[in-house]
Amino acid sequence: MTAPGLHDSALQIALRLLPTSANPVRDHGRTTNVHTLTNTERSVADLVAQGLTNRQVAGQMFLSPHTVSFHLCQVFRKLGIGSRVELARHAAGQPSQESSPNDDLCD
Repeated sequence: MTAPGLHDSALQIALRLLPTSANPVRDHGRTTNVHTLTNTERSVADLVAQGLTNRQVAGQMFLSPHTVSFHLCQVFRKLGIGSRVELARHAAGQPSQESSPNDDLCD
C-alpha cells in the first residue's frame, strides 16, 4: 500500500496549491475556477508542464498537434496564465510572475 497522493502528477499538486472556488483566479476581469479543467486539459497541461512539445503530447495522447494547442490555450485561459513557462512554474509550486502573452498560439 502506498501513501495517499504518492502518484499525484505535478499538475494535480499545483492545482491543489492554486486558489479554489472560495478564492478563484481572476482572468482579465472574469472569475475562473481552476477545477473547471477537463480531463483532457489536465492531461495536456501535465505533459506540457513536464516539458513535452505539442507534437510530443499529441503523439502520446493520439491527438493532432492542433487539438493539443487548442486544449493548451483553454488551460492558459482557465488558469489565468500566458505561457508554458508559467504552467511549469505552477506545476512546480513556484509563484507565478507577471503574465505574458499566450505563447503566440492562442488568439
